[in-house]
Amino acid sequence: MKTCQSVFRCSLAILSWAALATPSSINSAPPAANASTNAGASDIPRSVFVVPKNQRQGRDPFYPDSVRPYGSGAPVQTTNSASSVVIVLNGLSGSTQKRLAIINGQTLAEDETADIPTPTGRVRVRCVEIKDTSAVIEIGTELRELRLRSGN
Repeated sequence: MKTCQSVFRCSLAILSWAALATPSSINSAPPAANASTNAGASDIPRSVFVVPKNQRQGRDPFYPDSVRPYGSGAPVQTTNSASSVVIVLNGLSGSTQKRLAIINGQTLAEDETADIPTPTGRVRVRCVEIKDTSAVIEIGTELRELRLRSGN
């Protein structure tokens, strides 16, 4: 009996709403007061994002101690000469058609350039040639042949 009463009340509520929402009121234009709300759409302020130049101007919320946002994004060049930079050939891999050299933990193919991490900072290195047991790299204008360590 209670279920019938609740169904009846719901049906009555729907019918009364349908009677109020006649097709003429649904298709009619909105009142004049609502028309003026879109009039100032061009007055909405635009968001402006400024990249901070130092930590006082702003920080990365995910890495607050990082200085990455303030740099130019270019790799840091050390003042050491190319001959004093520690670069090691960790291994060789790939097929005979496409050889790969692992240099300081970074994989390079022939004629590929990358910023290699070293104990003194990142250095731009270009892999010139990959041989069976060595790799020829270019640091600046200096060519260097890196050989696999033997005995391990």
